[in-house]
Amino acid sequence: MSVTELEKKLNTYISAIQDFVNRKYEEYRKMLEKVSELWMEYKRAVEELKRRWDIDNALIYSKIEELKNEMDLAKQMIEMLRVKRELEIIDEETYSSGLATLNEIISRISSLYEELKQKYDEIENKIKEHWIRSIDTMAISAEKIDMLLQEIENARSRGEIDETTYERLIRDLEVLRRVVQALEIIKSTPRY
Repeated sequence: MSVTELEKKLNTYISAIQDFVNRKYEEYRKMLEKVSELWMEYKRAVEELKRRWDIDNALIYSKIEELKNEMDLAKQMIEMLRVKRELEIIDEETYSSGLATLNEIISRISSLYEELKQKYDEIENKIKEHWIRSIDTMAISAEKIDMLLQEIENARSRGEIDETTYERLIRDLEVLRRVVQALEIIKSTPRY
């Protein structure tokens, strides 16, 4: 084989490698571009979801907690029924019937409360999970979170946010702080 033939084969081989790598580069560059677009879309969707949840969650939670008030009212009615029976204001049949009805009401309300609370907690946890995933951990640090916590404290002391919102924001930022701290530990650990 002559040097010219070798050079020609080598150029063909090098050209084939270059074409292959360039094609693969373009293929992956386009896929990465698409993933970046999807990531930004995901982050925007999560931000909107979290914003809406932050508005609605206190109202939803308070509605669920109203069921506890109804249970307390039914328990008070049982106590009143018991007193009326002890004072012989009502007969045994009326007492038993009323007690059975009120216990049934308490049981239904309690079951409903547990079911709705479970649904609330499920949504709360899933939203928090997505919110944490969507945060650009490179752009946030524990110090920035501490500054946000201080801003929330200040807003609360000025009466700009209610207690429920304050507690929720504090709870969310504490979760975020733990995530950021864990990620900082992972980043600082040598990879061998």
